[in-house]
Amino acid sequence: MTRRPDPAEARTEMRRSKRRPLRTGDALRTPHDIAAILRTVHTGTRIYPRDKVGTVMGMTLFTVDPATVAPAPFTNDDWSLTLLRCLASPSTVDPPEACLCGFLFLAPDRLRLYLDTEEAPPG
Repeated sequence: MTRRPDPAEARTEMRRSKRRPLRTGDALRTPHDIAAILRTVHTGTRIYPRDKVGTVMGMTLFTVDPATVAPAPFTNDDWSLTLLRCLASPSTVDPPEACLCGFLFLAPDRLRLYLDTEEAPPG
């Protein structure tokens, strides 16, 4: 009788972990920098030296040197996500008067925002 593969084991084999420094000299990398590096690293086929591959928590770990990776260009989706993140959780002490309730992508360059405010008319 053959043993059926365990789905949890299969998922673990597909997981990958990347280790990259968050600093460039004395400056911290921005979330945009990390997203661009991640997009580059996850696009196409890469060959890593043996000393840059390991395991952590059962996942394959690739150590990435950001100095050797050309970051992918920022996309419209990246800008939209940045805008939505800022509107959904603004970094202010007082809550904003209008809160983001939802959004809808209408086209690659169009985004409809749904905001909730106390001054909204009924209905």
